[in-house]
Amino acid sequence: GKGAFGLVWCGLRKPGGELVAVKQFQLSGAEVLSAVQLEVDILQSLKHPNIVGFLGVQQHEGAVNLFLELVSGGSLAANLAQFGPFPESVVRRYGRQLLQALAYLHQRNVLHRDIKGNNVMVCPGSGTIKLIDFGCATFEPSSADCEALVASARGTPYWMA
Repeated sequence: GKGAFGLVWCGLRKPGGELVAVKQFQLSGAEVLSAVQLEVDILQSLKHPNIVGFLGVQQHEGAVNLFLELVSGGSLAANLAQFGPFPESVVRRYGRQLLQALAYLHQRNVLHRDIKGNNVMVCPGSGTIKLIDFGCATFEPSSADCEALVASARGTPYWMA
């Protein structure tokens, strides 16, 4: 896949041979490096069944690679486009899981800032969903910094609230 700052590949993790997602960023400036570092800091601080797992990070030849849990069932948006509306029971199950992930982020003072169907992946066969793409995320600022947070709004405009 392709994101705002980089590409996502399927890779093979050594030595175990496990398939992983590799999110690759080209280091084109201090802004990109700072954004990648924040995403790494946030992902390292999270461990929840409905949030993509962080496996590691590596810098190599002008690029940074984030190694993440591979979720191969496609996004909610892609599944909706391919299969049509979900049954009510599935909507309830996915909605509950997404709310659990958001409650967990709230407890850890993390703002995702780009929640949309393309950033929620489905684990095939299990009915589990995973929130992905923390590239717009930040740690919740103190109340004194809220004005700066509003001024630095991030996310997908159509989905912002």
